[in-house]
Amino acid sequence: MFAERSARRRPYNCPNCGKRVILRSGDMRKYFAHATGVADEECDLYVSAKIPYTGRRLLRAPSPESGQFLRSDHVAFGIGSLEPQLSLFLPPTGSEEWAGSLRFTADRISRTFRFQHLVHGQSCRFPLANGKWSVVPEGDVSEEYLERIEIGPQVLAEGQNLFDASRDFGRQILPGEAVFAGETLWWLSRSAVPVPSNLIDLVAVSEEKIVKDWFIYRITLNRILDAGSQRDALANWLQRPVRPRRVPVWIEEPWAWSHSALGIPILDVDDGPILIRSGQSADIALRSVDTHEFAASVDMATELRWTDVREGDWELLVNGAVHEIFRVSASLQHAPCNLVAQVDGGPAVDFVHVQAAINEAAKRGLRDCWLELRWREESVGDLIELNGRRLNPGNSCSAILSLAPGSMLSIDKIGAASWLPLTANATLRPNPEPLRRRAAWLLSVAEMVDPRFRQRIRVPSRWQEDPVLRRLIGASWPDRLAAQVRVLERLLETSP
Repeated sequence: MFAERSARRRPYNCPNCGKRVILRSGDMRKYFAHATGVADEECDLYVSAKIPYTGRRLLRAPSPESGQFLRSDHVAFGIGSLEPQLSLFLPPTGSEEWAGSLRFTADRISRTFRFQHLVHGQSCRFPLANGKWSVVPEGDVSEEYLERIEIGPQVLAEGQNLFDASRDFGRQILPGEAVFAGETLWWLSRSAVPVPSNLIDLVAVSEEKIVKDWFIYRITLNRILDAGSQRDALANWLQRPVRPRRVPVWIEEPWAWSHSALGIPILDVDDGPILIRSGQSADIALRSVDTHEFAASVDMATELRWTDVREGDWELLVNGAVHEIFRVSASLQHAPCNLVAQVDGGPAVDFVHVQAAINEAAKRGLRDCWLELRWREESVGDLIELNGRRLNPGNSCSAILSLAPGSMLSIDKIGAASWLPLTANATLRPNPEPLRRRAAWLLSVAEMVDPRFRQRIRVPSRWQEDPVLRRLIGASWPDRLAAQVRVLERLLETSP
């Protein structure tokens, strides 16, 4: 089997020792490597990844991993509002235009993507079902683009499929990729997964659902895994390296206003300096994904402020390792929005801001108005409710609705808007745009179930009538978002 002709998500074994190997991409070519934790060090084909300590400081060379992540396809998983779903993320096309198309099929779903559909990347959500999907090129498609995605039928493994559980749709964690103490994962398997007795005190496992012969488990690793023997035991079970807990580092200002098709947070360059904070002293740096140029850095500090903000894709490095990738966009109006709304033929706005447009229409004394919605992903249409009834637009990515006083429009985990019944003495509360913008982002990554050991927000009574802010009630967030949760709660308490 040649590495250059192999698919990343399929299992492979060493022809010499029979142990599991994984497919990796080097600077020059693809190659196979023994999986960490299961390798037979006596194998003639085994090459140790450990570098002996020489007393010299290790200088990390620029890594292409972030660039590969942004420019290759990925599979993600989420419980979803109706049923467990998978999502295939297709990368942006690049500058080389082509006239053909890609045909995506999975469980009675079929979609065709042309060059213009993939300029900013695309996500294809589909039911977990049998765990199978396919991507087939039709006509003239760039060879450079096809090299960055998996072509043909693909399927999840029968026994172990791990996904990041900290987001609505967390990407797949492939064999050989590290996981960290304190992280929460999804484990999908065709059969029940017993927890070895020696791991009971190191990991919390809860069975979430059994659907169509799939067992779905939520796995949370202990926050403290200081002993190497503990991490080795977990690594053998998970078939992934287990690292100590990462330093808590987050972007405090500004907040992301949207996410790309690959799930990368997008910040607006016009929002001012970017402030990054850390829970403990660490080496913090920002590096361009494309040029590997360092834009800002501090050593053993708890704060980094980047004032010369530039657009592009950036890596947030903590102690020399990539902690997060984010994108800085030139302006909001030129960046793609996941859901756009127009009220009575007015300007198109992100759905987060549509309540202000509805308020203006109500102030003008209109008896009713038309609201046009357009979205990028077909799955969004299944989440729209008008006055408590599902819209169910089918495969369409747009809808035109008639609104009247008393109407309530709700889109699960995205937000809501309403036209309250007006009386002669009625007044409309000024729209709290900054608060609603932050709340909408937090709601996009919120958990509405299993609030144990998670961050919550107390919403003051004066804000509980707002159609977006009141959705914060009952929502919860993982500990890694504690700083953002506390900031919004403080703003809700102090804003008039």
